[in-house]
Amino acid sequence: MFLKKCRIQFFNRQMFRRSQKGFTVIELLIVLIILALLAYIALPNLIHAYISINEKSVKTALRTFHTANEAFKNAQNPPVFASKVDELIHPPSRPPYLDSSWGRSLKHGYKLIYAGGGGEHAKSYSLVAIPAILNRTGKNAYCIDQKGILVSANGQGESVLKGSPEGCEGGSVVLMG
Repeated sequence: MFLKKCRIQFFNRQMFRRSQKGFTVIELLIVLIILALLAYIALPNLIHAYISINEKSVKTALRTFHTANEAFKNAQNPPVFASKVDELIHPPSRPPYLDSSWGRSLKHGYKLIYAGGGGEHAKSYSLVAIPAILNRTGKNAYCIDQKGILVSANGQGESVLKGSPEGCEGGSVVLMG
C-alpha cells in the first residue's frame, strides 16, 4: 500500500510540473538580452543604409529638378527659369513639370531651399538640399544650379556650400552614380 501511495504521489507531482505552462523570468531575461545584442549590432548598419538611400535619392531628385526647370525655361518666351518651385508643380495651362511631393519642405530627409529664377535672376537659380537631421537623415549637403552640375559639401557641413540666385558656390562636383 505504501509503495502504491508513493507511486501515486510521484505521478501527481510529475503531472503538476507538466501542467505548469510559461517561461521563467530567467529564460525571458536571456531572450531579451539576446534581442538587445542583435539590435545593438544591426541598428548602426540600418541607419547607415537609411542615410545612403536618402543621399542617393536626393541626388537623383536634384537632377530631376534641374531637368524639370530646364523644360520649364524652354517653354517660356523669353526663356526664364521658374521663380519658385510652385511654378513647376502648378504651371499655368500646362501639365506639371514636377509632382506635388516637391511642394513639401522635406524630400528624402532633406530640406530644400530654392533661390533665383524670375526678375534679375531669370537666367539662373540654385536648389540646395540640407539634411533635416545631420547624420540621421543624411551626411552631406547638395546643390544644383542652372549649369546642371551637382555639388556636395562632402560632410564638411552646409556652411561650405552656398546656394544663391546666381548658382551654387563652394563644395565639390559629384560624379554620376
